[in-house]
This record gives sequence, C-alpha cells and structure tokens, in this order.
Amino acid sequence: MSENQLMPRAQIDQICKNAIDDAKRFNFSFEDYSEKNVAELEMLLGKLNEHFKSNEVPAETVEKIAVIYGVYLGEAMLRNYAGEYDYKWVVKNGEPVLEKIKGFQMCPVTKVYKRLTGDESENVYSFYNVGKHVADGSFEKQVKKDK
Repeated sequence: MSENQLMPRAQIDQICKNAIDDAKRFNFSFEDYSEKNVAELEMLLGKLNEHFKSNEVPAETVEKIAVIYGVYLGEAMLRNYAGEYDYKWVVKNGEPVLEKIKGFQMCPVTKVYKRLTGDESENVYSFYNVGKHVADGSFEKQVKKDK
C-alpha cells in the first residue's frame, strides 16, 4: 500500500480476528473490544514480553505479533472513542495508524511493539486512556496551556 492510503475494512477485520484467535491460546477473550479487553491485552503483552526476554525470538515474529495486537488495540480505540472524532485507519510508511484528517495520528502498532520489546512503562492500557484525550483534543489544549 502506498503512504496514507486508507486501510481496507476487510483487512482490519481479518487482523483483529487473528488477534482474537491468538489470544485464546493464552486463555484471553477479546471478543468485544472493550476497555476491559484492553487491560487484559496489557497483561498478555506483559507475558509475551517476559517470554521474549528469556527466549530468542526472531525480530520478524515480534513485528508480526505487534501488528496483530496493535491493530486490535487501535480498533478498540476507534470503536470506543476515536471514531466519533473522525479518526480512520490509514497506512503510513507501511504501518497501520489511526489518523484524523488534517490532524493527529495515533500509532498503536508502534506502541505494542515497544511493549513487547521494552518494559511495563510502555503500558498499552495507559496509551489507550491517553488516546481518549488526544482524540477529543483535550490533550493538545492542556499542552498549549502548560507552555
């Protein structure tokens, strides 16, 4: 896909289905894209992070997992709040991102990758919650106010 092209709905749905199916291997159910599911996703990514630190896992595998769970995270954000602020899935430099037309972007795939390869400070549940303030514009207003 070329830069900034809208991501096809069928592709998003398939990636999310892969995340939902994969999570079942770890006894997690991500069927409803709820905030609770995002908190559980954080727990799952923490377990995967521990596994990756103690085992040699190919970078390509980590990247694929980041895409699967990152798109799921982004879709939860889109369904629960970002969609009402005109965010859409686009592909930017080969990565799925949530972008507001002529506005901000949120990169859940990058965040999941950082969580898988970093530590708990890269918490995806916190990212999800901060995303609410980015989406509604209150984050930007607070930053400008604090300057």
